[in-house]
Amino acid sequence: MSLGDIMVNEAEMNKIMRLFERRQKIIRHNNSCVIETVAFYENFLLFHIIKPYFFNNNYDNCEKIKKYMRDRMTLMDRFEIIVDIAKSKKIENFKGFDTFIKMRNEVSHNLSTVNEYNIESKENKVFVGGKESTWDNYLDEIKEWSKLSLDMAKFIMNVYKSINDFDNPMGFHYCKVESKCILVQHNLIFPEPEGDYVSFVFRGLDFDLIQYINEEEEFNLL
Repeated sequence: MSLGDIMVNEAEMNKIMRLFERRQKIIRHNNSCVIETVAFYENFLLFHIIKPYFFNNNYDNCEKIKKYMRDRMTLMDRFEIIVDIAKSKKIENFKGFDTFIKMRNEVSHNLSTVNEYNIESKENKVFVGGKESTWDNYLDEIKEWSKLSLDMAKFIMNVYKSINDFDNPMGFHYCKVESKCILVQHNLIFPEPEGDYVSFVFRGLDFDLIQYINEEEEFNLL
């Protein structure tokens, strides 16, 4: 083996090591976006819809009912109440809720790792949410989840709008996929949610993520 071959192999190995590091951090970032977005609705449903719709100010003065509502009601319980409110207001239901929270549950309770890489096929195996997949399939999954997050935001915004007669600005979290691989948090803003604009971002693009995007795009051209 020549010195040139050794250098080429070393350069290739450095690219693969960087790929593992980069994709591990991308997955970790995306998992955080999923968890934070779902957590937002877990709180929002209770405190901004259920509480004002069913309770008066006495809610804040009764620690037992506050503790019960906060600690005993699961996200599914809260969502089912929202569905009943939506039905009474003739608002079309969001039917992707199970899948919306499934990814949160999976990434919250399982390790996510980048496993194997095939140099010839460029196939990269990953382990996300307790199941093995390929990198390309993982990208398809986060793309579909981001669409669900937007549908969820629209549904909850419509329910919120139906029980409030004021126009105080309120944000409804969802995620968009940047460059096919990175989730970025966005918001629909009530009372004027129309348009494809960013209102404010909780977990947005920082320098490292922009660098990962550039490296992924460059890698895919090789």
